[in-house]
Amino acid sequence: MATRHGLWLFEDAAQAHGATWNGAQVGTFGDAVMYSLYPTKNMTSGEGGMVGCATAETARQVRLLRNQGMEKQYANEVAGYNNRMTDIHAAIGRVQLGKLAAWTATRQENAAFSTSTSRVW
Repeated sequence: MATRHGLWLFEDAAQAHGATWNGAQVGTFGDAVMYSLYPTKNMTSGEGGMVGCATAETARQVRLLRNQGMEKQYANEVAGYNNRMTDIHAAIGRVQLGKLAAWTATRQENAAFSTSTSRVW
C-alpha cells in the first residue's frame, strides 16, 4: 500500500527484536526499521536504539539527523538532534545481541506453557 501511494514505510519494531512474520524477519519490509534498546525491551543496551535502513541514502539521512544535522563538524545540512549512542551502550548492545536467540526461545516456551495451562481461550 505504501508503494502504491508513494509513501515511505517505517517499521516500529521497538519490542520485536528477532521477530519474524510469515517467515520474513521483522524490519525487512520497509524503508527503515527502528528498535528500542530501553531496559524494558526484549533486548537492551541500557539506553538507546537502532535504526536499520534499506538504502545507503536513507542511512545517511538518519546519521545526519542523529548528529545535529552534520556530516562534517560545523557544517549543518539539516536541523538535527543529539541522539548519538555512547560507545559503552553500543558495546553492551553488541553483547546482548548474541543472547537474543536464546531469550526469544525462552519467551516462546513460556508463552506456549502459559497458553496450554490457561482456562481462558
